[in-house]
Amino acid sequence: MIQRSTVLLERLAPYSCSVQLQTDASCDLCYGDDGHGIDPEVILQQIESRKYLWQQFYPTIPSLEAIPCVHAGALDAIHHEATLHHLKTWVTGDRTIADIAEGTYKDSLALASLYMHWVKDGLLGFVTTAATCVKSPVVLTVDDSPIVQAMIRRALSDRYEVISATNALDALSLLDDHDVSLIILDVTMPEMDGFDFCRTIRKIEKFKHIPVIMLTAKDGLIDRARGHMAGTNAYLTKPVDRELLLSTIEKLI
Repeated sequence: MIQRSTVLLERLAPYSCSVQLQTDASCDLCYGDDGHGIDPEVILQQIESRKYLWQQFYPTIPSLEAIPCVHAGALDAIHHEATLHHLKTWVTGDRTIADIAEGTYKDSLALASLYMHWVKDGLLGFVTTAATCVKSPVVLTVDDSPIVQAMIRRALSDRYEVISATNALDALSLLDDHDVSLIILDVTMPEMDGFDFCRTIRKIEKFKHIPVIMLTAKDGLIDRARGHMAGTNAYLTKPVDRELLLSTIEKLI
């Protein structure tokens, strides 16, 4: 039940939304001998962790709403009956990965992994829906806190494509793979802190002009000065107000 709920609800993750409980609902989700329910935090944590797993499929599969399409003539070369049946039945050019996962009761991540193999075999390609054809600016968040990452994603996902890293090494890899328009950077991170990371990218020609917003719980004059010297463009303290964050980004992009 938790897995199924996670797969269904992660489709809403990129969008700003709110959840309201219906107190007059005629049923509820519960399990176990004591009939206990599902902790929403468990599902939210699983959705957040799955976002990092989805990044391994970028940019071939840009989102859950990507539509797989069979290449012309590819079906003629397939002799595996189950593969042929799936492609003819489900990969019809008008269904997203999320639609197919829901219709086949499969995990969308497992489906994406399978489709990546078929892409490499030359069977499939992907197109985007009308909603994803207009490319949004890419914002990279670098923070080792899943809670902060989730907060930023909820605040920005209706205007920006948000990709995430929990450490400096992963962040550099994402910078190399994506056309990042802005970086939101935590000061306190394992191995390399935000100041060192900012100084590092300012020495790399490809990345040195990317605007950087530094987030920190410290609001002292010395900390702000260190951020400025490291090359940050803005310095905001946690918890960050959504409107302030959005207005700051708009000024920098």
